[in-house]
Amino acid sequence: MPLPPPPANLLAQIKAKKSSPENQDTSSGASKPNALLAAIQAKQAAASVDQSSSSNNKSSFKSKSTTASESAVPSDKLFIYNESKESFQFNLISHHTEPKLVENTNEIIVPLAPCVYRMTDYTYSKKEPILLSRCINKLNVLRCLLRECDQLNILLEGRLSPPRGGTIEEDELGKTRFMELLSNCGVYQNISELIVQRCNAVSDRVAMRKNKG
Repeated sequence: MPLPPPPANLLAQIKAKKSSPENQDTSSGASKPNALLAAIQAKQAAASVDQSSSSNNKSSFKSKSTTASESAVPSDKLFIYNESKESFQFNLISHHTEPKLVENTNEIIVPLAPCVYRMTDYTYSKKEPILLSRCINKLNVLRCLLRECDQLNILLEGRLSPPRGGTIEEDELGKTRFMELLSNCGVYQNISELIVQRCNAVSDRVAMRKNKG
């Protein structure tokens, strides 16, 4: 069935409709979504600036808090106990966290903080206070560290004391239980080097005394 023919004045009606005031309003309204998009973008930009400013303020506050908590420990103390929070705050300045040899002695200082953080399952880099409850839960491990340190001292004393005046190799040292514990604490290498160096120095002095005698 064929379609009816279009009205004779259809083209004129379409042109008239396009030029009507209603269509002009509609076409000008097409710019409204663009204006809305610009407003949304401006609002998002303002929110982003506010969020960035808030983040910076939080970072600054956190930094100040960390500095304040670290400085709360007297410089001559390894740690302090906070009764209100039931936690230990360690002194984390380099003087207390790096292995060192006491001058004019054979005494090697093993830093306590990295060992305790590791053995109580804390992340050392976060520098958080260590809860008393966690220390109690890990008490056997902490006691083991002390016990094995004493055992290593006994081994070294027996090995280096006259008249034997021997030394210890790094491979043998690494097999001791104490050094195995330190291998998880990030200080093994420095401690191992200091011990081997001092053992060799002591052995040389003992040998010289033997030769003089």
